[in-house]
Amino acid sequence: MADDLDGLFLQAHRDTILRREHQYLSKHTNVEVFETGLNGSRRQLMNDETFVSYLKGKQKLLPEEPQYRIIFIPDEIKDTDKLQLSKNAFQLLLTQFDICSRFAILIHMQRQPCRRLEYDAQTKALARVQYVYSAILRSLGCAEAPKDPTKRLIDWRRLIVWTSRDMCTGQTTMVVLRCPNETQERLINVMSTGGDYQRQMLRHPMLVHAFFAEDVYTSSMDFSREFAAPMYGLELDIGRSAAEYTQRARRFMLMARQMGNVMIDYDIYLASLKLLQEISLLMRESRPPIGIDHAEWHQLHQDFDGKMFEHVYADIDLLKRYGQLYEQRTIIGNSEVRTRQLFITGELQLT
Repeated sequence: MADDLDGLFLQAHRDTILRREHQYLSKHTNVEVFETGLNGSRRQLMNDETFVSYLKGKQKLLPEEPQYRIIFIPDEIKDTDKLQLSKNAFQLLLTQFDICSRFAILIHMQRQPCRRLEYDAQTKALARVQYVYSAILRSLGCAEAPKDPTKRLIDWRRLIVWTSRDMCTGQTTMVVLRCPNETQERLINVMSTGGDYQRQMLRHPMLVHAFFAEDVYTSSMDFSREFAAPMYGLELDIGRSAAEYTQRARRFMLMARQMGNVMIDYDIYLASLKLLQEISLLMRESRPPIGIDHAEWHQLHQDFDGKMFEHVYADIDLLKRYGQLYEQRTIIGNSEVRTRQLFITGELQLT
């Protein structure tokens, strides 16, 4: 029944995206498919024709277990709401990998992360886990006037990560939307270079997500620093005239509105990290996939347990507290400016 309902939700949101095809999808496809295992890796840049053919064939991964297949789908440079994915490719992607409805929902609106557990009809054992989460990546710069009015105050893009893991074989397929180029290259390099770390990345079910979690935290921390210097500058530069006070008040108000938006970003990502903690516990308690014995499986989770997400959760929560402090200081700064404006107005009236 749950799967039937999810199918109905998926159809509804898929149809919504298709009706607004000009807003979310492109006429062309430009994706990169990265497949990797202990015996080798391959990267394939695909256009619409080759990607549709790939999806129809649903090509198998490399022979050894476990494997990763990561499909990176970028956004349009001038319109980050729009994916470089055609209508036909989008529909095939959903059906060929049996993707849950929340993935489609996140393409056109912000929702909470979620997971879907699928059980073997005969053994009742957990057979497949799929989950999806998102993070908002911010930027103060915007090359052109964005079509989305919410991006005129402060630019943003929604990183979406969908994962499906076969609990028997350990084969994992991921679809990543709007991944920054630097993040994508670093991840591919780490998973391609060989050695113990690559082996651990391939065999532990959550290390790829730990990589994304740390990268998003670093991006968030770097972005939060963009507010520090302007904030101190506004607090120190008191101004002398009514015109300077007015300009200073406007800058405080703009910064307050921007920080208000960023606070929501932190809440969105904290929910994603909470989901990853839950999935990590689920994986830890599950049976090891083919090719990994119980001793190695236990050791993998001893070395890299769910606390890796707890640490990032605590760091993001701290960033949120700093953001709340900045937001409060903009309110105090604006109140101070208003007081000075009233004082000057009073002096002028007395004169």
